[in-house]
Amino acid sequence: MSSKILDIYPKNNKWFVSVYDSKTNANKMMLIKFSKRKGKKYDVYELKYNPETNKITPKYKLSFGSSTNQHYFDKLEGYEELNHNDEERRERYYNRFKDHDGNIESAKFWSHGILW
Repeated sequence: MSSKILDIYPKNNKWFVSVYDSKTNANKMMLIKFSKRKGKKYDVYELKYNPETNKITPKYKLSFGSSTNQHYFDKLEGYEELNHNDEERRERYYNRFKDHDGNIESAKFWSHGILW
């Protein structure tokens, strides 16, 4: 089974996303926020539990999505004005980026799962 997004929970312009990571064979909880990086749509953080402090802290992983480019459909609805919903264009995108290895630490995984 390859990595996949299991569910999305929106809360106050943040999204908690549960994913199955085939690399570690474990479910993980990720946090997605609007990106602080120029030209990017979203930042992904892995939520880590620290038993010493009994707190959950976000650890930055990556940014994805060009803030100026359109996408097929934004499942988070943060950039829904950039949705094009064009099936042919979506197919061309997948043909260009078809080698999907399921690595949750790649921008391609998140773009495929959230934007396309």
